[in-house]
Amino acid sequence: MLWWYFFSKAIELMDTVLMVLRKKWTQITFLHVFHHATMLNIWWWVMTFIPGGLCKLTVCCLLLV
Repeated sequence: MLWWYFFSKAIELMDTVLMVLRKKWTQITFLHVFHHATMLNIWWWVMTFIPGGLCKLTVCCLLLV
């Protein structure tokens, strides 16, 4: 199940990349790009090194943002 979530983060990052390539600057902020770039990396680490482990903690931390 977590792999589907990781895959959805990859799709969201590709959506951001397409917005940059189409020069839709009004829809893009630094926080938007930073969020999608870091989420993919964070979830790759979770899926690789902590399978089934701290996913609830990560989601709870993201709710604080």
